[in-house]
Amino acid sequence: MKNIVLLFGPRIGFNNASYGGGTGGYTRNMSTYLNSFTSNDFKLVPCFHSVRTANKPFKNNFVFRLLFDTYTFLLSIMKFKPKIVHVLAQYRTAIPREFMVCFLSKIFSISHIYEIKAGQFDIWYKNTNFLNKFLVRYVVKNSSEILVEGHRYIGFLKDEFGREAIYWPNFVPSNEIPAEPIVKPRSDVVKVCFIGYCYFGKGVFELVNGLDNLDFNKRKVELHIVGHESEEFSSFLKSKKFNFKMIRYGKLEHKAVLRVLEGSDLFCLPTKHSGEGHNNSVNEAMMLKIPIMCTKHGFLYDILKDNRAYFIEDLNKITSSFEKYLELDREIDEMTSNAYEFFKGMLHSDVVIPKLELIYKSRIN
Repeated sequence: MKNIVLLFGPRIGFNNASYGGGTGGYTRNMSTYLNSFTSNDFKLVPCFHSVRTANKPFKNNFVFRLLFDTYTFLLSIMKFKPKIVHVLAQYRTAIPREFMVCFLSKIFSISHIYEIKAGQFDIWYKNTNFLNKFLVRYVVKNSSEILVEGHRYIGFLKDEFGREAIYWPNFVPSNEIPAEPIVKPRSDVVKVCFIGYCYFGKGVFELVNGLDNLDFNKRKVELHIVGHESEEFSSFLKSKKFNFKMIRYGKLEHKAVLRVLEGSDLFCLPTKHSGEGHNNSVNEAMMLKIPIMCTKHGFLYDILKDNRAYFIEDLNKITSSFEKYLELDREIDEMTSNAYEFFKGMLHSDVVIPKLELIYKSRIN
């Protein structure tokens, strides 16, 4: 009989979430684990916690959600009798729930793996209140293993808590990797693709304005935007006419997202969000050999350094970044090949899942 690992994270396919329309990175991570994990010794079982729901104030109540998630977690423990609980950690406002999961795991003598996602754990911890710091310290101290999405967390956890951590970037299912990425001929029109929640922190306002200021006598561009739009961004796009073609897809199923990305000439992520993690779409662009232009915020530089992307050094000068990028040719090919080789060696399930299985085995021996 296989050992049960309870994967604690957000519900998949929930389309009424208040942030990002329910299609954010945590949801994608949850789906990737569940769809990719295979093992002779372990079985991954989901335990879905609640998420904030658009226009449902009662269901968003802190006490209600904490009680509901506690009840759900206890039911899962009783039903599946897991040997390990693996938490996709959101910390911040989720830390009381994550403390509860860790506390109950300890009570029931279940190994607890805490996977710290996104790029703001250390920044948030330093500025949060005493109670949250107490809850975090308990979770970090009592976790059997800690996985981290960014390199800088390794030093932070060692210095602040005396805990070792394992670097654990996001990955994609290996069955999504095409046998051979499509090599597109150079075109007169450059198709720029943005994927993500369209709000101020992702730099999409600057992206649109930057493209609008390009000299189209030299090279034409199209902007393909995939993702849930904030009201502010939708209003911004309605407020003026732009000099270039823009296609807005809204939320799409994942396969449709990949089709849009595959047909693009450039993936652009001009985020200015300090908590930017290792964006899933970055992996997918690497996988499809799509050149990447982005800022260095969050953990993007961890993944894309060593000539794997073209970096926007100053978001206020994004137009000049595009102008310089459009003049490159051989450098883009080299950059894209570097990213693809790095992806093949590190960032898909055929590489990651065997490593995860070894971590699980170490926690039950």
